[in-house]
Amino acid sequence: MQLSDLACFRRSRNWRTLVFLAGVAWAFTLGAGRANAAPATTIVNDVVYRADGTPASGKMLISWPAFTTSDGKPVAAGNMSLAIGAGGSVTLALAPNEGATPGGTYYKVVFKLDDGTTETEYWAIPKRTPIKVSEVRSQVIPASVAVQMASRTYVDSTLSGKADDGAVIHKAGDEVVAGVKQFALSPLVPSPGVNAAVANKAYVDSSIASIGASDFLRKTGDAMLGSLTLAADPTSTNHAANRHYVDLQVAGLASSLGQKLARQNDTPVTMANMRFATQFPSIQDAISDAGTNGSVVIPSDYAGTDGFSNPNKVPVVDLRGDASGFRGVYNVKDFGAKPDDNMDDWAAIQAAIDAASAGYGPYGAVYVPKGIYHVSKPLHVTRGIRFFGAGRGDTTITGYAAEQGAVMVVSPALTLYPGLPTGPSLATGPGTSMYLNGTYDYFLNLRESGVTELNGRNALTVEFYYKPEAAVDAGNYNLLSSSGSITGTDANTAFAIHHGEPNQIVAVLNVGGTLHGVPSGVNSIVPGNVYHIAFTYDGSMMRLFINGVLKGSTPASGTIVQKASEDLVLGPRLAGFMESTFDYYMAKGWVDSIRFSSTARYTANFTPPTTKFAKDGNTFFLLNFDNNYDQFTVASSSYGASHLFLRRFGGGWGQVANFHLSDMTLIGSGPEFIYTILSMIDNVEVTAAKRGLQFINNCYLNRLTSVRVA
Repeated sequence: MQLSDLACFRRSRNWRTLVFLAGVAWAFTLGAGRANAAPATTIVNDVVYRADGTPASGKMLISWPAFTTSDGKPVAAGNMSLAIGAGGSVTLALAPNEGATPGGTYYKVVFKLDDGTTETEYWAIPKRTPIKVSEVRSQVIPASVAVQMASRTYVDSTLSGKADDGAVIHKAGDEVVAGVKQFALSPLVPSPGVNAAVANKAYVDSSIASIGASDFLRKTGDAMLGSLTLAADPTSTNHAANRHYVDLQVAGLASSLGQKLARQNDTPVTMANMRFATQFPSIQDAISDAGTNGSVVIPSDYAGTDGFSNPNKVPVVDLRGDASGFRGVYNVKDFGAKPDDNMDDWAAIQAAIDAASAGYGPYGAVYVPKGIYHVSKPLHVTRGIRFFGAGRGDTTITGYAAEQGAVMVVSPALTLYPGLPTGPSLATGPGTSMYLNGTYDYFLNLRESGVTELNGRNALTVEFYYKPEAAVDAGNYNLLSSSGSITGTDANTAFAIHHGEPNQIVAVLNVGGTLHGVPSGVNSIVPGNVYHIAFTYDGSMMRLFINGVLKGSTPASGTIVQKASEDLVLGPRLAGFMESTFDYYMAKGWVDSIRFSSTARYTANFTPPTTKFAKDGNTFFLLNFDNNYDQFTVASSSYGASHLFLRRFGGGWGQVANFHLSDMTLIGSGPEFIYTILSMIDNVEVTAAKRGLQFINNCYLNRLTSVRVA
């Protein structure tokens, strides 16, 4: 539609009628209080046309928000409907919203014409009156409308002055830019013509291209030819030092080193309360001078061959070596051991032992300073090293539990003394099986750490998987047994399971001092098959199961009797104390997943398991062969991990000679010595829950002095 200005202001009846109707736009303000004068109004007077030039007809819908006029008159929000007069005439009075509060207040005017056309406009009413429709139309749609648009007139008028605005930089003319300007992209500038002009990249590149690279010293990767002369000696820690300054410092240091390290002009030498044996008539004199708190170093160039005693037990470090490469003394603290913190020091102490054992003898020494050191598994010595502490009761090495295994094992190296013979697992689960070769050659002592104690029990289950390799037509071949005696052959074996003749399993148990046996019946096992063997005792009945089927039972009542001297062995059956004699060979085949339980798990036929056993509340020993290392395998007990050493019988496995253990206390299952000869144990205390010092298999010509076993 098109709005056309009126040529003149007409007073007619129609106009008076419209004025009366439009008066609603401000008459509502009388309700706020008749004492306040109504706001002044502006008369909008014009003619509305359609686009084809004919006068429009229809109505106008006018709405407005609440606002306060510039002269402080409040106007309530409202709306009104106004018919367009004859000939398209529009005349109405509205309160001015120019300069009103809040800012940006507009009248919304919707033209609804008779031909169905609808048009929306926003009016800003000034104070002057009368005024035409073209003068009140807003050039900018209010911000409250979703899409705010501006008319070309508004934009042109707003930007018209910007060409001369000093706040912008213009394309032409000389101007001064104040402050720092940052560009997202590098600006393009011509080559500079004057000194103050901006230089572009091409100008800089061409200017430096002719400079010789050899004239300057690069910060990295360059070499300077000739001497660099510094103005003076350095005065700060980060200054470069000249030769004069360095020579002064070295001169004083060289004098001190000559006196202390080369032991010149100092008699005797004492550094940090340390005595050098070369500054005394003898090593004994140096030790005497050290008193009770000093220490003695025997330097590598000490030429004497004198011996010494050490009544005050001061640290003596012997650095003498020979062509064979003696490695001196290794302090376990240098390998990370920390006494008295209840943390595991096994790795640190073992690393020191390995360092002293490297190469060929004579070997080094390991010093364990004063304090308590914990180890989670046996320390393993395979060479003739010296292993000494600060004194019995001052240096202590202890396990976390006696049941974890021996605190220390001394045996030949793995290259001479092989580890556990293994085979494929006999049940589902990680690990291996253990191979039994039908001889006396080796065995595992399941009782060496005290976890398989049977004495006094009134219920028991022993179960394992067994795959025989050979048939047994005559005699008995041992699988598991608790036997042995201090005085000789022990007929009263506490417990045993044999592969007996003809091809059957036989279980025996000492109940109340009497041996009771349960056979499975002849030809109940065949070589090459895997069997689940289970033996149970519930306090009144012994039962033997093969693959879940009850094969035999024997009544018995009372508690199990197991002597303290007995070893519970996987392998051949022991007849004498400390593996001195055997009366049964071990069976020939494979054994896997051995579990001892404190209850009778099976009293009737059951479905045999096919997986390796798991530890539960009734388990006091479980060996799955899933952690075999060096010459050890690790079982799980009610106390935690139990490290079992593979015992080998007979000769041909090597020897450990000239091992020296002294000046410390060992707590836990006592140290074991296997094939150890010409060695010495001096001033050592062993506190063991079951056994103290154990010398096993061809240990001879060893000397023990001042040894206490508690």
